[in-house]
Amino acid sequence: MQRYTVIDMDGHVNEPFEMWEKYLDPNFHEHRPRLVRTDDGVDAIAFAGGVHVPANNGIGLPGTGLVGRKVGPRTMYEYRFADGHPGGFEPQARLKAMNEDGIDIGVLFPTLSAVMIAANPWEAMAVAMARAYNNWIADFCRSAPGRLYGAAQVPLLHVDAAVAEARRAVTDLGLKVIYVRPNPYGGRMWTDPIYDPFWQCVEELGVPLGFHEGTFPKVMPTAGADRFENFFFQHIVSHPFEQQLACLSFLAGGILERFPRLQVIFLEAGCGWLPYWLARMDGHYEQIGWMVPEITRKPSEYFRRQCFISLDPDEHDVPHVVDIVGADRIVFASDFPHYDAIFPGAVAAVRDRDDLSHEAKRLILGENAARLLGLRSPAQGAGTPFAPAPGHPVR
Repeated sequence: MQRYTVIDMDGHVNEPFEMWEKYLDPNFHEHRPRLVRTDDGVDAIAFAGGVHVPANNGIGLPGTGLVGRKVGPRTMYEYRFADGHPGGFEPQARLKAMNEDGIDIGVLFPTLSAVMIAANPWEAMAVAMARAYNNWIADFCRSAPGRLYGAAQVPLLHVDAAVAEARRAVTDLGLKVIYVRPNPYGGRMWTDPIYDPFWQCVEELGVPLGFHEGTFPKVMPTAGADRFENFFFQHIVSHPFEQQLACLSFLAGGILERFPRLQVIFLEAGCGWLPYWLARMDGHYEQIGWMVPEITRKPSEYFRRQCFISLDPDEHDVPHVVDIVGADRIVFASDFPHYDAIFPGAVAAVRDRDDLSHEAKRLILGENAARLLGLRSPAQGAGTPFAPAPGHPVR
C-alpha cells in the first residue's frame, strides 16, 4: 500500500464551554456562551440574551461531535454535547484519531464559536471572544508542535479590529490560516473596498484565507434560508452556494487583481461545482467582460494562480476537477469530528481510489497544503511529517 504524507486542511474542534471561563477577558464573563439544558432535555447554547439549539432538527448540538455514529430524529434528546468524540475536545485524543486515520498534520477550525464571533455587532465582545479562542487554539496546538495547527478567528464586522487580531494571531501565536465565513458580514459584499486593509494584511502575513460555511441562517444571511425552513434543504444549499458566491466576488470583483499574493481556500463545500462555476464566469467574461473592469484576465486564471478548494473524501467528481482545474489546486479535508464526516477511513477514501494518479494523490493529500502552510516537503512518498520551511517556525 502506498503511504502518503497527509495534511487535513479542515478538521474541527468542539470548543469546551469551560474554555470561555479560562480564556475570556473577565470583564466579559457575564456575557460568555454557556451550555444549558432546555425544558425538554436538549443541550443548547445560552448567548446574547437567547437560548439557541444549533441544527434544531433532531441532531442538535451533539451532532457536532458524533462522527462515526448514525444520527436520527431523536439524536439531540439521546446524546449530550459532551458525548462527542474526545478528539474534538482534547489534543492527545485528537492525535490518536489522526493516527488511526493516517493523518500526519491537522489544521483545526472552530465549530460553535464561529458564528458568535463573525456575527457579533458588539465590537468589544467580538474582539474579546476572538482573542480568547485564538489563545485557546494556540495552546491546544502547542500540545503537538508540528502536527496541529490552528485557524484564527477575527471579528470581521469590525475591520480595523480584525486586522489587529489577524496580525497578533499569526505573528504572536503562530496560527496558520485566517478563518472567514463566506456569508456577507453586516450586509457588505466582499468587493466593498472597506475590506481592502484586511486583504492587504492577510496577504502581508503570508497565510491563506480560509472560507468555511456553516448553516446558521438565524444569525447570518445564508443562501437558500429565505426559501427553506427544513435543515435538510438549508444544509444542502448553504455550503456550496455561499462558497460559489464568495468565489465569484473574489475572482470577478477585482480582489485578487489588487492583491496578487493573497491565497484563498474554499472549504467544506465539495469541489464538483468548481469546473462549471469557472466555465460560467469565463463565458461571461468573454461576452460581457467590459462590465467588470476591475479584472484583467479570465476568472479561472485568478483561481489557478491564487486559490484552492477542498474535496469531500468520497466525492465522485474529483477526477473531473483534476482534469479541468488541476490536482495542484485541491486539498484534503476530513471535517472530523462532525456527524457527517467519515471516520475512520477519510484518508483511505482518497488513497485507495483507482481513478486518481499517484501524483494527484500526493498533491491532494499533502503537498498542496504544505505549500499553503509554508511547510517543507519530505522526500516524495516518504509518509513522514512535513518540516517547517525557513521563516515558518513550528509553535
